[in-house]
Amino acid sequence: SILYVSDKYGNGLKAITPANENAVSIDIFDTQGFALIKMQRDLDNDKNFKYNDKDFYYIRLDLNTLALGNKIEIKN
Repeated sequence: SILYVSDKYGNGLKAITPANENAVSIDIFDTQGFALIKMQRDLDNDKNFKYNDKDFYYIRLDLNTLALGNKIEIKN
C-alpha cells in the first residue's frame, strides 16, 4: 500500500510513501500535528509483501507540511 495525499477537493494527488515499501498503518495525532506511519520493507525484493517480510519501521509525517521525518527503526 502506498499513502497518497491531495487537497480537500482531490486535486494535486501525490504519493508520500515509497512505491517499493508497504504502508501498513497510520496513527494520526491531530492535536500535535503529526502522524506515525508504520512501514514494511520488502526484504527479498520480490515486490510481494508477505509474512516473512518482517522488517518494519515508523516514519513521522508532519501534517502541516506533509514532510516525512527520519525513520524510526524497530528492532526485533
